[in-house]
Amino acid sequence: KKLKPTKDFMAFSAFVCFFPQLVAGPIERATNLLPQISKKRFFTKPLFKEGIVQIFIGLFRKIVIADTLANYVDVVYADLSLYNSSTILLATFFYTFQIYFDFSGYSDIAIGTAKLFGIKFKQNFNLPYFSKSLTEFWRKWHISLSFWLRDYLYISLGGNRKGIRITYRNLMITMLLGGLWHGSSWNFIIWGGIHGVVLSVEKLLNSKSKSTIIENFSFFGYPITFIIVLFSWVFFRAENLESSIFAISKIFEFNLSIPSITDANVFVNSILMLCLGLLFDCYLYFKKVDLEDLGSKFTSTKIVIFCTVITIIINLFYSTSDNFIYFQF
Repeated sequence: KKLKPTKDFMAFSAFVCFFPQLVAGPIERATNLLPQISKKRFFTKPLFKEGIVQIFIGLFRKIVIADTLANYVDVVYADLSLYNSSTILLATFFYTFQIYFDFSGYSDIAIGTAKLFGIKFKQNFNLPYFSKSLTEFWRKWHISLSFWLRDYLYISLGGNRKGIRITYRNLMITMLLGGLWHGSSWNFIIWGGIHGVVLSVEKLLNSKSKSTIIENFSFFGYPITFIIVLFSWVFFRAENLESSIFAISKIFEFNLSIPSITDANVFVNSILMLCLGLLFDCYLYFKKVDLEDLGSKFTSTKIVIFCTVITIIINLFYSTSDNFIYFQF
């Protein structure tokens, strides 16, 4: 009873079928999207500028950064037996950012496209790798799915209202089902299980402390959270459970010799584009700039120059663009 049901069939159909979010999200709820569809919309220059800039940032993140990183990741994960610890670890590190820039790039394109129609989606990514805990990570990663899992699974199971043991149970069930949602594979279940265990441990530690662990160990929280997320991505990327176990066993051999470079151009481009993407994210984080309204600060001339530069870079790096990773789920 949070929203009065609509009797407007066209508005309802548009809500269900609105194409920017239809394939892979963001998962828009009727409470946000339906009222915007139902009312008359007018062209607004600030929203249009926000949309254009966000679309081009999304294209850059996807085609230039994510697809460049994929060229290295795909070669290594195609046959893990050929590579040493450092190479597999580097490929996993690259994949950690490939999947982020791929899906956040897609979300930027979807959110930006909706803005061109006068529709504002909710934010779907908020610099998730700048997180002091896994709890914070899930508030910043695929936000629309995280809150869907929270509201329709975790809270529906009882949330934290029925004692600490039931809370841990609910967390584990939610994350295991969240993993299974990505595919019927042991890899996804283990991936969800890792996140469920760590989230439960964080809740346990915080419940035994007057101040939260995040406050006590904020400096160490960033690298620890990143390492946990990186480790879990192995199960997400590897073809099957056997490959995942092999990759992890190879990493823990700690053979830290120079990583294999199958293609010098691919390796150098991957490093350069990743650094460029990280610098942009660092700018957003430390300047506290919201990507969703970044374009409104641009003049029309700056937007033309910005879009032209990105178009040139995309054409320089573009060979064959991979499908969006999240289209398979």
